[in-house]
Amino acid sequence: MPNYQDIIDHINNSEIINIYFTEKKSKGEKTNFEIYKTEISNNIATAIKGFYIDSIKNLTNYINHEYDLELTPEQKTLWHLEKDNIPHLSEILASLDNSIALIPASEVYQEGSYNRIWSYIVVMETLSGNKLVFFTKYSKSKVIDRSNILGMLFNNGRFDLINNDLFTLAKDFHCFYWRDYLYFKNKHWFEQIFDYDTELMKQAVVFAEDIGDNFISNCNDFRDDCLRDKNKLKKMSNVLNKNYYDQINFEDIFNIKEKYNLDIELDQENEKIVYDGDKQKLWLILKVFDDDYLLSETTKNRYEVHSKKEQG
Repeated sequence: MPNYQDIIDHINNSEIINIYFTEKKSKGEKTNFEIYKTEISNNIATAIKGFYIDSIKNLTNYINHEYDLELTPEQKTLWHLEKDNIPHLSEILASLDNSIALIPASEVYQEGSYNRIWSYIVVMETLSGNKLVFFTKYSKSKVIDRSNILGMLFNNGRFDLINNDLFTLAKDFHCFYWRDYLYFKNKHWFEQIFDYDTELMKQAVVFAEDIGDNFISNCNDFRDDCLRDKNKLKKMSNVLNKNYYDQINFEDIFNIKEKYNLDIELDQENEKIVYDGDKQKLWLILKVFDDDYLLSETTKNRYEVHSKKEQG
């Protein structure tokens, strides 16, 4: 769990605050992010510091848990992941470290062209060079486009015309990076910002083809049906990352089917699970490879589990 007071102290002590825009660029199966730097006034920097301190303080009643694609705790949860396990994060951080080489946003964005922005990043840096990095998914609703409305600023009883588009920032953030870990409250925004769905698909394809070739008859239909469902993508990614399936063989599968009375058909001659296109059985098959069946040492009852933590 991060030390929230350390984070608040860092924000208070930050002397350099910058905002960056990101754009998602995709070419074939390859995705990367372009980053553009902006300039902000001291008033904006001070306001952001105050908003983000309030947001950090609100995290004190959250539990902390390593990111799990399937787990849905009842308690408010702050998820975390190590930097190296997050697609694109290392490249983004490297670009921020070399921000002098980044193209200014003023050269890229003209009025009405903000819809290409994917996310924005707030970097808070102390004089010693330590950085705290906040990520927020961009929404078109954050820009008030003056081409669609007559914008007016009310000040001391007088209305004045707003001559430019108005870009607004949320008072909260979606993720923050601190001491080699990324933290976030909402899985959806994390997955959006770092294009995690694309990474899920890549991992799912690897997994589906691997177990399909080794353990599933009609493996092409099995793979295609799995890849159509995001929840199954998440399950396959979980299996791949935890490596349970590396340790399983057909005898294990047979024993699990018998012990837990699973409604799946086995081809014992070819040592394959028979997938007949029944999508209800996809979950049963995936759960076998995620080690989701448990024998209680106390009651000797058998269970299907929805989350588990290894004991040493």
